[in-house]
Amino acid sequence: MGTSTRFIKPPAGYVRIRSRWHDDHYINIEHDALDACVIEPGWMSAEWAMLQVPETPFVLIRNHWHDNQFLHVQKMSLSCSPIEPGWLSAQWYLERIKGTRFIRFRNRWQDKFYINCEEGSLEAGEVGDQWRSAQWTFD
Repeated sequence: MGTSTRFIKPPAGYVRIRSRWHDDHYINIEHDALDACVIEPGWMSAEWAMLQVPETPFVLIRNHWHDNQFLHVQKMSLSCSPIEPGWLSAQWYLERIKGTRFIRFRNRWQDKFYINCEEGSLEAGEVGDQWRSAQWTFD
Protein backbone atom coordinates (compact mmCIF):
# COMPACT_ATOMS: atom_id res chain seq x y z
CA MET A 1 0.00 0.00 0.00
CA GLY A 2 2.87 2.35 -0.62
CA THR A 3 0.89 4.66 -2.89
CA SER A 4 -2.03 5.11 -0.52
CA THR A 5 -1.84 7.55 2.33
CA ARG A 6 -5.19 7.80 4.04
CA PHE A 7 -8.88 7.03 3.91
CA ILE A 8 -11.11 9.76 2.57
CA LYS A 9 -14.60 10.92 3.39
CA PRO A 10 -17.09 9.56 0.85
CA PRO A 11 -18.78 12.01 -1.52
CA ALA A 12 -22.43 12.89 -0.93
CA GLY A 13 -25.16 11.94 -3.38
CA TYR A 14 -24.64 9.94 -6.54
CA VAL A 15 -21.32 10.00 -8.38
CA ARG A 16 -19.82 8.35 -11.43
CA ILE A 17 -16.63 6.33 -10.88
CA ARG A 18 -14.11 7.02 -13.66
CA SER A 19 -10.99 4.98 -14.38
CA ARG A 20 -7.59 6.66 -14.32
CA TRP A 21 -6.17 4.07 -16.72
CA HIS A 22 -8.91 4.48 -19.36
CA ASP A 23 -10.26 7.91 -18.52
CA ASP A 24 -13.37 7.51 -20.67
CA HIS A 25 -14.44 4.32 -18.82
CA TYR A 26 -16.90 4.34 -15.94
CA ILE A 27 -18.09 1.56 -13.64
CA ASN A 28 -21.67 0.66 -14.59
CA ILE A 29 -24.28 -2.12 -14.83
CA GLU A 30 -26.10 -0.86 -17.93
CA HIS A 31 -26.21 -4.24 -19.66
CA ASP A 32 -27.02 -6.18 -16.46
CA ALA A 33 -23.35 -7.05 -16.01
CA LEU A 34 -20.76 -5.16 -14.04
CA ASP A 35 -18.44 -3.32 -16.44
CA ALA A 36 -16.05 -0.40 -16.86
CA CYS A 37 -16.59 1.10 -20.28
CA VAL A 38 -17.60 4.22 -22.22
CA ILE A 39 -21.07 5.33 -21.10
CA GLU A 40 -23.87 7.48 -22.49
CA PRO A 41 -24.97 10.72 -20.78
CA GLY A 42 -27.66 10.13 -18.18
CA TRP A 43 -27.01 6.44 -17.52
CA MET A 44 -28.22 5.93 -13.97
CA SER A 45 -26.50 2.53 -14.17
CA ALA A 46 -23.19 4.40 -13.94
CA GLU A 47 -24.16 6.39 -10.84
CA TRP A 48 -23.18 5.18 -7.39
CA ALA A 49 -23.83 6.26 -3.79
CA MET A 50 -21.10 5.85 -1.17
CA LEU A 51 -23.02 4.97 1.99
CA GLN A 52 -20.99 5.32 5.17
CA VAL A 53 -21.07 2.25 7.40
CA PRO A 54 -21.79 3.80 10.83
CA GLU A 55 -18.84 4.23 13.17
CA THR A 56 -16.34 2.81 10.63
CA PRO A 57 -14.16 4.16 7.80
CA PHE A 58 -15.97 1.87 5.32
CA VAL A 59 -18.62 2.51 2.68
CA LEU A 60 -21.20 0.46 0.84
CA ILE A 61 -21.26 1.25 -2.89
CA ARG A 62 -24.90 1.26 -4.08
CA ASN A 63 -26.09 1.60 -7.66
CA HIS A 64 -28.59 4.33 -8.53
CA TRP A 65 -30.45 2.51 -11.32
CA HIS A 66 -30.93 -0.69 -9.28
CA ASP A 67 -30.79 0.74 -5.78
CA ASN A 68 -30.90 -2.66 -4.11
CA GLN A 69 -27.58 -3.65 -5.73
CA PHE A 70 -24.17 -3.13 -4.15
CA LEU A 71 -20.57 -3.88 -5.15
CA HIS A 72 -19.20 -6.85 -3.18
CA VAL A 73 -16.85 -9.84 -3.29
CA GLN A 74 -18.98 -12.34 -1.34
CA LYS A 75 -18.15 -15.15 -3.80
CA MET A 76 -14.49 -14.07 -4.07
CA SER A 77 -15.05 -12.11 -7.28
CA LEU A 78 -16.44 -8.63 -7.87
CA SER A 79 -20.23 -8.62 -8.20
CA CYS A 80 -23.13 -6.21 -8.06
CA SER A 81 -26.27 -7.62 -6.47
CA PRO A 82 -28.42 -7.43 -3.34
CA ILE A 83 -26.50 -8.02 -0.12
CA GLU A 84 -27.26 -9.26 3.38
CA PRO A 85 -26.91 -6.94 6.41
CA GLY A 86 -23.41 -6.95 7.83
CA TRP A 87 -21.61 -8.39 4.80
CA LEU A 88 -17.99 -7.31 5.21
CA SER A 89 -17.53 -8.31 1.56
CA ALA A 90 -19.65 -5.28 0.55
CA GLN A 91 -17.65 -2.79 2.62
CA TRP A 92 -14.86 -0.73 1.03
CA TYR A 93 -12.11 1.65 2.10
CA LEU A 94 -11.64 4.73 -0.06
CA GLU A 95 -7.86 5.18 -0.12
CA ARG A 96 -6.35 8.40 -1.47
CA ILE A 97 -3.39 7.92 -3.83
CA LYS A 98 -0.64 10.12 -2.42
CA GLY A 99 -0.08 13.31 -4.41
CA THR A 100 -3.09 12.78 -6.70
CA ARG A 101 -6.85 13.24 -6.80
CA PHE A 102 -7.31 9.50 -7.39
CA ILE A 103 -8.45 6.80 -4.99
CA ARG A 104 -8.42 3.03 -4.71
CA PHE A 105 -11.29 0.89 -3.41
CA ARG A 106 -10.00 -1.76 -0.98
CA ASN A 107 -12.34 -4.44 0.32
CA ARG A 108 -12.80 -4.91 4.06
CA TRP A 109 -13.31 -8.68 4.02
CA GLN A 110 -10.60 -9.49 1.47
CA ASP A 111 -8.24 -6.66 2.37
CA LYS A 112 -5.81 -7.38 -0.48
CA PHE A 113 -8.64 -7.03 -3.03
CA TYR A 114 -8.89 -3.77 -4.95
CA ILE A 115 -11.35 -2.90 -7.70
CA ASN A 116 -9.42 -2.80 -10.98
CA CYS A 117 -9.63 -3.38 -14.72
CA GLU A 118 -6.06 -4.55 -15.39
CA GLU A 119 -7.10 -7.59 -17.42
CA GLY A 120 -9.70 -5.67 -19.45
CA SER A 121 -12.76 -6.57 -17.40
CA LEU A 122 -13.79 -5.12 -14.06
CA GLU A 123 -12.65 -7.28 -11.16
CA ALA A 124 -11.36 -7.25 -7.60
CA GLY A 125 -8.03 -8.76 -6.66
CA GLU A 126 -4.48 -8.06 -5.63
CA VAL A 127 -2.85 -5.16 -7.49
CA GLY A 128 0.54 -3.52 -7.82
CA ASP A 129 1.12 -0.22 -6.03
CA GLN A 130 1.43 1.73 -9.27
CA TRP A 131 -1.41 0.09 -11.23
CA ARG A 132 -3.46 2.89 -12.78
CA SER A 133 -6.09 0.25 -13.55
CA ALA A 134 -6.89 0.22 -9.80
CA GLN A 135 -7.11 4.02 -9.52
CA TRP A 136 -10.40 5.88 -9.81
CA THR A 137 -11.92 9.33 -9.47
CA PHE A 138 -15.43 10.66 -8.92
CA ASP A 139 -17.34 12.75 -11.47
